[in-house]
Amino acid sequence: MCIRDRLRHDSKKEKNSNTFLRLFIEGGSGCSGYSYKFQYDENLEDEDLVYEKDGQKIFAVDSTSLQLIKGAVIDYEDMMIRSAFVVNENPNADKSCSCKVSFLSLIHI
Repeated sequence: MCIRDRLRHDSKKEKNSNTFLRLFIEGGSGCSGYSYKFQYDENLEDEDLVYEKDGQKIFAVDSTSLQLIKGAVIDYEDMMIRSAFVVNENPNADKSCSCKVSFLSLIHI
């Protein structure tokens, strides 16, 4: 999985130094079956894979969600119509919606 520098920068907008960005996959939602969900969090779970930069937690994903996004590019897009964290180039997605919020997985969990 690749985490772009832009995501590292924008995820630090939260003032609490213990806060990191969490990505999880929600099934049965969105127009394509699975939805990418991002939220700020302060609590790590035992199964989390954590990415750090300069000793600070910046990103976490649980092991089940990781199976569905392994090899994907995580980024932050700042566009006129919206600014959001997104998952780009997910090799495990068969189809995805144009807004990059949901996808149909090649992997069945």
